[in-house]
Amino acid sequence: MIPIIQNKRRNILVNALAVPIGDIGIISRYTFEDNTNDVKGSNNGIPTDITYVTEGVSKMGNFNGTTSKVNIPTKILDNLDGFSISVLCKMSNTSLEYRVISLDDNSTCPYISFRLNQAGFANRIYVFVYGVNKSIQLISSGYIITDLTHITLTVKKNGNCKLYVNGNLEDTDIITTFRSLGDTLQNHIGVSRAANYNFTNGLIDEVIFWNKELTQEDITKIATDQLNGIDIDP
Repeated sequence: MIPIIQNKRRNILVNALAVPIGDIGIISRYTFEDNTNDVKGSNNGIPTDITYVTEGVSKMGNFNGTTSKVNIPTKILDNLDGFSISVLCKMSNTSLEYRVISLDDNSTCPYISFRLNQAGFANRIYVFVYGVNKSIQLISSGYIITDLTHITLTVKKNGNCKLYVNGNLEDTDIITTFRSLGDTLQNHIGVSRAANYNFTNGLIDEVIFWNKELTQEDITKIATDQLNGIDIDP
């Protein structure tokens, strides 16, 4: 008989013989369990006006659209050959542009921005990746962002960048050169990289930074589990 264990976050029975995907390649993970601590690393977030509600995998950070934000005061993605960023979110409306994740390095200019309702297009999911010699825009539409939505960006250094929504590959492009990313003052969840506009009005959970390019199989598993309230790291 295959042994089972009890998931501590949402009473889900999981296969104890399987290696949790959350054990493989995570740099930092923010689960918003009544705080903005990094549950995998030491990059604890600094919250401003965040409350917490029971939804998502267990709880989600509630961002008020005017002052709520989380600053990550350290470099997250530094000198990696590939990386991925994933997030579970649910917006309150489709009338304003929201920045869900913004990472920036002012000294060398590469940055990444997860934007919802970009440029006034309702339900448009837009990830902007700026390298050294080229910027790319990965775009998806057709999803209702007032529903629970899972977004993943994968980046291969000097190679493919891919956008997945709810486990589905939506867009891809090539970035030629990508340097270290993550200025100590310019990494944020729930607001622009300048930390003073495009505040998120909605819920954010499971912000995860990975030190590898996740596969389609990985992303399908992560998105399916998290959209169904299952912890990837029981």
